[in-house]
Amino acid sequence: MRTMSSIEDLLQRVNEDKAQAHERVRAGAPDARIDDLCARSQAALGVKPPEQYLKFLRLSDGLDYNGLVVYDCASSPSAKSPKDFWQGLVAANQAWRDNAFWNRFLILGDSDMDIFAFD
Repeated sequence: MRTMSSIEDLLQRVNEDKAQAHERVRAGAPDARIDDLCARSQAALGVKPPEQYLKFLRLSDGLDYNGLVVYDCASSPSAKSPKDFWQGLVAANQAWRDNAFWNRFLILGDSDMDIFAFD
C-alpha cells in the first residue's frame, strides 16, 4: 500500500477546498511537458529547475491558492492557461530578471509577501 507524502496530503486538502469553492483544480503535468519546461528553462535561464519542484509539477501543474502562486510549466502573458493563469516558470523568471538582483535565482513562486527562490 502506497502512503501519501506530506505534500501530496496537503495538495489533496487544497484541491478539496478549491473544488468546494468551484475553483479549478490543476492536474499534474505529464513527463513530456516537464521535459519541455526543463529544456526551455535551460535555454532561457541557464538552469534546470530543481527536482523537488518538478515532483510538485507532476502532482499539480502550478498552483494558485489563497495568495500563493507556484508557477506552472508553460503559461505566459501571450499563452494563458484556462482562467488566465499566466505564471509559467520561464515567463515569470524572465519578468523577475528585469531587476538584475534576481538573475542568480530561479523563482518558483510567490505570494502576497514572499518569493520562493532557488539559489
